[in-house]
Amino acid sequence: VLALACAQMVQAAAPLRVGAVGYVKEDTGGSIAPVIKYLEDGLKRKIDLTMFATYDEVLAKIEKKELELAILPPMANLAAHDRLGARPLGYGVYDSGRFSYSGLILVKKDSPVKTLADLKGKKIGYVDKFSASGYVYPRAMLHQAKFGDGEVEEVFHGNHPDALDALDAGKVAAAATYDLMFKEAKSANKSLSDYRVIAESEPIPSEALVRTAALDDKTAKQVEELLLSFYHARKGKAELAGGQYSGFIPADPAILVD
Repeated sequence: VLALACAQMVQAAAPLRVGAVGYVKEDTGGSIAPVIKYLEDGLKRKIDLTMFATYDEVLAKIEKKELELAILPPMANLAAHDRLGARPLGYGVYDSGRFSYSGLILVKKDSPVKTLADLKGKKIGYVDKFSASGYVYPRAMLHQAKFGDGEVEEVFHGNHPDALDALDAGKVAAAATYDLMFKEAKSANKSLSDYRVIAESEPIPSEALVRTAALDDKTAKQVEELLLSFYHARKGKAELAGGQYSGFIPADPAILVD
């Protein structure tokens, strides 16, 4: 009777709603599918993953308490933390073993643009205003190089491959992206050797899986514990292979510094 009651409770529990932004417009969540499956199995609860086009959409869903969990890069993580009471449960570790990456400003190999100063009066391809490597850090590098407002034309493309496509097509003089894209996102069919790096940022923290105000404390603790055991749990399990993350490290509050 007890087992039946427990089974009925699990079945009755509403699915956990998770939001993320697709790496490309057609992304259906394959890059994070192993993590989602692992959480489903560990929690014994269905998870509904929704891939959004922009981080603004994810933040709007968090504000409406229509998501319990979200996968957010640094700037969206900071906004969700400060404005909406979200809290990181773990930061992703990539297959490279790193839990950080660098923002790059790239030009074509044959471009006359040699330095950041040469970008004045030209177009630069950005990703999204919440993208650390695709906007915030590159823009800060331009500011450090004494660029004033309006001295470059900002063009937003929504994702990294599209920003690079615009560069390839000559629609922009430079594009902002991140170094691990060329290693982690093999579907992009891009090679860093096809471009020239004219600026590189300091290390940027990896994406966080965050709990929102809609998630109860007990489930949040379970998710946190599962994330920290993901690295060991996935070894030898084909269904957990692949994906963007090899593991997670504990959430460090010091990362969320404005």
